[in-house]
Amino acid sequence: MISRRALHSAFLLILLLSSFALRAQSSSSVPLDNFTGEYSVPGQPGNAFTVYVQDGMLTVESERLVPEQLKQISATVFGFTRGDDKAVFSLDASGRATSLSLSNSAAIFVRSGPPVRHVFRVIFFILTFFSIGVLSDFR
Repeated sequence: MISRRALHSAFLLILLLSSFALRAQSSSSVPLDNFTGEYSVPGQPGNAFTVYVQDGMLTVESERLVPEQLKQISATVFGFTRGDDKAVFSLDASGRATSLSLSNSAAIFVRSGPPVRHVFRVIFFILTFFSIGVLSDFR
């Protein structure tokens, strides 16, 4: 006869292993590289987001948005670290993202190419700090 303590231990072990399996399956079912690319609204090329992987996390940026890491909520839904907005990706049959929609917008951003990094922002921020006097001691 199996003791009550042995049954209790076996139950806890099965529960622990199943929670690890579910967490691994939900967070890694689609590789993050499948979401990378530039997403734009057709006919509005200036209205685009770039999505890429940085430090093992999905990151989004645009000409008007500083890079922000996204936290994975489900296989195709990611939350912005600042605020409650969400990015929802649509995937094709191969698991590659084809479009992106934002919870705060009705626009659908279609994948239009590889990620485009925006490096000019550093100069913009330096000029902004000079203009408001934050870096006036460094002139």
